[in-house]
Amino acid sequence: MKMLSICVVLLLCALTTNADLILNGDFTDNGTYEQLPTTNMTYWTTWGASGWYQDDIDNDASVKFWFHDTGAYQDFSADPGQAYQYSVYARTPPGDQLAGMEGYLKAEFFDSVFNRLDAYVVDTFTTNDAVDTWVQLSGMATAPVGTVYGRIVLGLQDDGTADNEAGSLYFDDASVIPEPLSAGLLLIGGATAVAASRKRRVALPPR
Repeated sequence: MKMLSICVVLLLCALTTNADLILNGDFTDNGTYEQLPTTNMTYWTTWGASGWYQDDIDNDASVKFWFHDTGAYQDFSADPGQAYQYSVYARTPPGDQLAGMEGYLKAEFFDSVFNRLDAYVVDTFTTNDAVDTWVQLSGMATAPVGTVYGRIVLGLQDDGTADNEAGSLYFDDASVIPEPLSAGLLLIGGATAVAASRKRRVALPPR
């Protein structure tokens, strides 16, 4: 029985290792740190110029936004009726913490010619979240009928609480994992928060 349990754990680990549909989710593939859109992030599409691809935190690559006219997204192949677990880590720095804005993790789905079928924010980083701490944003999204492509979108939006927006937010370690692979992690005790599709606060960076 013990050997069977070990085999199940190893199988789940092997499956989930390659399950992430997002390429360069940790933003390490391009080593040219510059302001957007002067530089580019491999596999990601960006818009706007209020962002920086950089390694300010712990000399580790991430992307930083400071206004809601800028963001980044990546597309992946998706199947109708399939549920996907979206996740990203976000962090606002001391001395430049968010005000009047919130960070968002958004799911979008498209048909074969990129007509948008559905879109919704699965989680947000708000001004009530911890400062100088990596916070995991996560949520489940199910592809509607006709879906051929899915999309993960990262950015800032006005939260309606202040006239003058300020501050910045870093994003790192983005992922999209199809169910039931992420649900399978529950069997090895590693994803209780994922199953609940709720925000989980962590005291340490994701790596």
